[in-house]
Amino acid sequence: MPIVRIDIQSGKTTEYKRTLLHGVRDAIAAELGVAHDRVMQRIVETPREDIDATEVRSDRLTIIEITMLPRSPELKEALYRAIASRLGVEPGIPQHDLVVLVNDPAAECFFINGRMQCEGSGSAEEPPPLGDEPEESQLEGPAEEIAPELAQDSTPDLADESALEATEDAQL
Repeated sequence: MPIVRIDIQSGKTTEYKRTLLHGVRDAIAAELGVAHDRVMQRIVETPREDIDATEVRSDRLTIIEITMLPRSPELKEALYRAIASRLGVEPGIPQHDLVVLVNDPAAECFFINGRMQCEGSGSAEEPPPLGDEPEESQLEGPAEEIAPELAQDSTPDLADESALEATEDAQL
């Protein structure tokens, strides 16, 4: 699931933003073979006075960051060209105003829909849902083998009055 962040100067029309979103989504779907509904996008608008670009840029400066599972350099290049081509036509972003970055961390860096995303679905163990403790049957062996330091309880029984006093004396 590619996750896309598009940074633009604020003040663009809804039509401009929709065209931008559709162009990027279409390029990703066409070049990477990803279903349209698997592309997550968002636009972040920044006021002109908060943009500090060292090169001369127009009000159409567009920075696109795509986070996705690793792809070959050839696929990335095809994706860059497709985005530049589509956005050059509609909504008319010149290439000197377009920056496209791809972040491609390993699969274990994605946590979506309550589980870690792995490239080969079904090949990795699905972790238990958040907040659930593993059942004893999921543990590899007896508690003594898993965490020997926890197997021997050295905590005195605080219900025993003499043990409580001994613990307090030792702390002083």
